[in-house]
Amino acid sequence: MTGQRRRSKQEAVLRLAAAVLDYPGDDFGVEVWLEALSGRSHRQLVTAVQEWLAVPAAQRQQQYIRIFDFGGHSLYLTYLTHGETRQRGTALLEIKGELASGGLAITSGELPDYLPLLLEFAAIEERGRRLLADYRDALVRLADDLGDQEGPFGLVLKAVLAALPRSRTLLPIVEITDTDEMAVRR
Repeated sequence: MTGQRRRSKQEAVLRLAAAVLDYPGDDFGVEVWLEALSGRSHRQLVTAVQEWLAVPAAQRQQQYIRIFDFGGHSLYLTYLTHGETRQRGTALLEIKGELASGGLAITSGELPDYLPLLLEFAAIEERGRRLLADYRDALVRLADDLGDQEGPFGLVLKAVLAALPRSRTLLPIVEITDTDEMAVRR
């Protein structure tokens, strides 16, 4: 596969993931990224996303809220690695600086570590892909946790992981238990 074709598939995976992992609403553009991923290597991912899009929008929104708002699955990467600690604040500032250096202004009101935002950045900037790679362990854990949930979320994250370079650093993952106790696991 040529470098340009690999980059276009990589961009399609990252942009598709950004759209699917964001709150369900306007699905504008998703079909374009699905089309770019046609072929055997992404068949399972494309099928899962197409099935997800066939679900009525209101039902997708309810599932999304149940999984991400009430299900304990965070899409904020620094929360997954640092929990509610001072280190999270420092990490948020570092990510905000990376986004600014790459020319991305946050206009959505989201924190800079919001996964769909970082996926959009990674789709257009190598530094975005390296930034996500630094959170690989958190993404692996999230993908595994979401594998049993309704929707294509686990498959989408596994495709993201396959599109990312290897991590530059290893960050711990914070596990939030039902009793709100935090345990760092490596």
